[in-house]
Amino acid sequence: VVSKAYFFLGRHDRARVCTREEVELCGQLGDREGYAKSLNNLGLIALEEGDYHSALEHLLACFNYVAHSGLQLYALTSACLVNIGTLYKELQDSPKAAQYLALGIEAAVNAGDIETEIAGLTGLGMLLREDRQFEKAMQQFSRALQLAQQHSKPQHEAELLDNLGQVYTELGEYAPARQKFTDALRLARLLGASPSEVNALINLGRLELREGRPAVAVKHLEAGLKRARTTDRPKSVLSGSELLAEAYSRLGNTPKHLFYLQETLRLERLVKFEEHQQKTRDFSHQLESERTKHQAEAYRLLNEAAQQAKRQAEDEVQQQTHELELARREVVMRLGIAAEY
Repeated sequence: VVSKAYFFLGRHDRARVCTREEVELCGQLGDREGYAKSLNNLGLIALEEGDYHSALEHLLACFNYVAHSGLQLYALTSACLVNIGTLYKELQDSPKAAQYLALGIEAAVNAGDIETEIAGLTGLGMLLREDRQFEKAMQQFSRALQLAQQHSKPQHEAELLDNLGQVYTELGEYAPARQKFTDALRLARLLGASPSEVNALINLGRLELREGRPAVAVKHLEAGLKRARTTDRPKSVLSGSELLAEAYSRLGNTPKHLFYLQETLRLERLVKFEEHQQKTRDFSHQLESERTKHQAEAYRLLNEAAQQAKRQAEDEVQQQTHELELARREVVMRLGIAAEY
């Protein structure tokens, strides 16, 4: 419960620490279901942090553990599939993302897991939106929103309202977009959901800029940036700073424009550095995995060679034994012939 609360508030560092403690505790207590769920949660936290190697490692560990444990955790299996699909979406592998999300949604429907079905539909909607298939994206978001409202899932509802607002913005339908963002913001503030509040404020600011109202945009963006700095969302801080630089430029406020422009450049370098560090870690993990795989292959080949040498030696011994037996029989036969004479 504590780890989930931290995750909900965008405190991924604390959520990760608590979840690792849950993994250890469940392992010690023999709580197999809790252990599997904690592995999935670690994968989800790593996914939110952009640590894709760790995310895939934990999600696959969860999926394989459930598959081989005999536990009938159909809802958890569907959650794993949806999370893996979301991971591939972040890695920009659309075919695999669509495949796993579809499998996860189907598994969630069969398991009666509404929350995972909503998450899967949301992920699929985002994938379609990124592919600029806006009408199809809206269908997925609307279906998910209907489920969230029917089953009282306000956190998902806030996220889906924001996603629908983004689709309307892309379609140039600004009035419904503003309404969706405003509804998402109201709900996020009621829930105390910082990530959803940040998204709604920044998207409202972006919308106001599109409509030529930079002064109104600044109000939303300043508030969004302030909230973003309290969460583990450096990309949201970057987006807010970039949009504020543009807003102040339009307002003719040169000092503020230059300040946020410099802040944007600093954050871009920071984000790129972190992405480079993450890619380096992923590459190191990949190299280690390849080294281990090649080492295992080398041991396999050596073992095969040893087994082949052993079989060859046994064959040679058998051949020599056979030849000695033939020689012995010939000697005995000749001795017998000699004795007759």
